[in-house]
Amino acid sequence: MQVQSNQDVIDRFLFDNQNKLSELTVKAYKTMFNQFFSFISKRFDEVKPNDIRAWLSHLDSLERGTSTKRNKLSYLKNFYNYCYEEGLIERDPAKNILKPKKKPPLPQYLKIDQLEKLRQAPKNKFQKAMIETFYDTGVRASEFLNIKLLDINWANREILITNGKGKRQRVVLFTEYCKELLKDYLNDREDHSPYLFINTLGEPLGYHILTYNFLEFTEFCSFKVTPLILRHTFASHLLLKGMPIRAIQSLLGHEKIENTEVYTRLL
Repeated sequence: MQVQSNQDVIDRFLFDNQNKLSELTVKAYKTMFNQFFSFISKRFDEVKPNDIRAWLSHLDSLERGTSTKRNKLSYLKNFYNYCYEEGLIERDPAKNILKPKKKPPLPQYLKIDQLEKLRQAPKNKFQKAMIETFYDTGVRASEFLNIKLLDINWANREILITNGKGKRQRVVLFTEYCKELLKDYLNDREDHSPYLFINTLGEPLGYHILTYNFLEFTEFCSFKVTPLILRHTFASHLLLKGMPIRAIQSLLGHEKIENTEVYTRLL
């Protein structure tokens, strides 16, 4: 069999796939091939899995983003799969190389001035208590809607969350200011509902009413406000104040510390 150079095989690969690749993609492939083979200084059929891993580590040292590394590895995988299918190599060195995991997006949270503007949005005691409860406790929307009066320890300013993710229970805290707003809201109620927050019919608050209120807040503030953003705000502000990450994990009800550590990227 005639020995083929790296460039011969690259040209053959690009020619055979020309109908599948745009001009920009072909250019990206050529850039990747140049970078990869310049780094490893080997023939295409001499490359081992560890050579590819070393190249990926090299990209890390150059501070290339995760998306860039994933794209380059995808190109290399396509190339070596082609070489294997064409019988140019006996084993595909890229087959079992895992793509770098994508980092989760940074949590969207409110700055202090945005939080203060949000606190000006409520039209009534119900909305005031709602905003402060979300911000003070960091609860999920589903947890918020299921808080019952019997779950609240007013003396210690604690709420027992009984329907946490994974059916895990936890205790969350709230401030004296939040307590005052909740008491003020409850004093105006004339119902016997066991739930902390209810609709105008005295029924447990539903997602549609919750969503409607947050759309009002968003319109007033001119920036997006959701229960999840307030949960992110709760966690981010605690971290910025110096609270240990494990304590924040407990308050958020995260099973894995990795889910909480995403907030450290905001520092």
